[in-house]
Amino acid sequence: MKAFLARWPNGDISLVIANSEEDACITLDEVGDPFDVNLIPLDDRTAKAVHFKLTDDGTMEFEEVSGSLLRELPKAWPILDAERSKLYQDGISEDGEAWKQRIRDAVSREREREFGCNAEDAANRAFGYGKEGDVAEDDD
Repeated sequence: MKAFLARWPNGDISLVIANSEEDACITLDEVGDPFDVNLIPLDDRTAKAVHFKLTDDGTMEFEEVSGSLLRELPKAWPILDAERSKLYQDGISEDGEAWKQRIRDAVSREREREFGCNAEDAANRAFGYGKEGDVAEDDD
């Protein structure tokens, strides 16, 4: 199995574990249009974990992600990661308004940036249709 970060155009990410990029796209189709996703392979040499807490009412609540996964998240948000580095270099306090404003601006740029949606080819192979929804000729 392979692990991928799926970066959506709005900056959201999904963690996908699948046998292939094609399988990842099939799974992502349950969430949104997999043609719009940038699949980022994760380092397969280290284990990753996402932790959920069982609540008293029987539901799951997100708790935290492992450090090994946290170290890979900047791959999905390079503008935000670069801005954080600049803030630390500039000695800006995380509690200050300057930090908050620069982070908000970086998040806005992340949500607006263009990126290659490399999942389109994988999705085409997996689904057998184009972005417009055309059915492949051999599907009768």
